[in-house]
Amino acid sequence: MKQIYLYGLALLAMLNLGCENKLFQYTVSVDQSGQFIVDDPDGVYITTSFISRTSVAKAFNLPAGARVKSLNIESLSVSVSTGNGNAASIVTVSGYLGRTATATETLFRHVPVLLGVLDIPKIGLNDLIESNIRKLQGDLENFVKGVGTGTLIELAVSGTTTPAGSRLVLTINLHIKATVQYERCEEILQGMSEAPGCAEGETAH
Repeated sequence: MKQIYLYGLALLAMLNLGCENKLFQYTVSVDQSGQFIVDDPDGVYITTSFISRTSVAKAFNLPAGARVKSLNIESLSVSVSTGNGNAASIVTVSGYLGRTATATETLFRHVPVLLGVLDIPKIGLNDLIESNIRKLQGDLENFVKGVGTGTLIELAVSGTTTPAGSRLVLTINLHIKATVQYERCEEILQGMSEAPGCAEGETAH
């Protein structure tokens, strides 16, 4: 009985504190992918894929009232899986922002991928073109902020095979690991956090 009484006093004390609006900072990471299907008889290929504004927003699944501060691309990697009829043992992969391999917006160049093994791991992409990664990062950030007019990010991959001219049948996944930092105004009990207050007129969620 004494314990219930103490819990009751604690609850009353909390109710008497009142509430206040505080601004909290959060970080969330996701791995967004572009998928490319290749079936090329002579082993020289170029194909495109798209990442949509809707898919990016769904992947981050930010709560109501979230205000995005920044998006950063942490890493890019490639994984592949071969299909029936593939005759290539090695494929090179180059990636672009845009439809053609002659585009100036190159993301990475000539990454060799060994085929024919059971479990092909993700291959990290280290030699990235910084200026074009920043552009891709800016496009993704606009998607999660809900600004800008674009609805799709077009990506392309191209390459050749070893042996030269051999049929290539595979699926390429370009994995983009990104982190979003956002803030959100929330209502809490007074004195429960040292977080800064929300801006005047900002609604708590």
